[in-house]
Amino acid sequence: KLFRQSFLFLFSLLIRQASGSERLVGRRERLRERGKRTITGRATDFETASERSALAFPSLAPITAPAHVSFRMLHRRRSLFALILSLVVVVSTFAPAALAAEATFDRLWPSWRDTDSFDRITEFLGGSEPTGGRTLLRSQPDARAGYYFLLGVKTAAALTTGAKFELSVIRPDAPEPKLFSFAATAPSGDTVFDLGLTGSDWPGGKKANPVAWKLTLLAADGRVLAEHKSFLWEKPAK
Repeated sequence: KLFRQSFLFLFSLLIRQASGSERLVGRRERLRERGKRTITGRATDFETASERSALAFPSLAPITAPAHVSFRMLHRRRSLFALILSLVVVVSTFAPAALAAEATFDRLWPSWRDTDSFDRITEFLGGSEPTGGRTLLRSQPDARAGYYFLLGVKTAAALTTGAKFELSVIRPDAPEPKLFSFAATAPSGDTVFDLGLTGSDWPGGKKANPVAWKLTLLAADGRVLAEHKSFLWEKPAK
């Protein structure tokens, strides 16, 4: 929204400048022509005679436009070119930064994790499962062992209710990709997520590795905020 408002402001400012300079040039040309006609009566008489001869002999009338008209048209073209060039510079400078600032994946590590890797002494003492500062999300919450995607996410704005991760995975046991969704809520800034395909969602166990995968972060309104995919995801099937 901030980029859109800034772009509209710059666009309206450039249009006002172009139209103002055009009016100024037109005013100068009118004053110049008025001065030319009032310098001497001869010039006026000559112009009047030329106009009369043009009316009497249309074939001898000049076909070229007056100098001030040609100059004004040239100035309009230059103003339009300058306006287009300025807009191109503004868009190429600020648009990529605005789009890239929504969210980024800083790092991503896919790997298998056993149930024992989550055991902590605090759970034996009656505490809840420690997360180590990460947001743990599992496809089957009751199962801990599985294939996990550990990733760091940097967002410019908070991830509100409705935002989600979509993880598409081609497993070794199935040629078609399977889609898994995880709710994503987090404040703005850096957040570490641990997305796990657990239980029957990863039947191959620790010996199985995904053939290909794609991870997408979607906003609450469905916009793609960030995306990352493996090398084999876009390779054509043979």
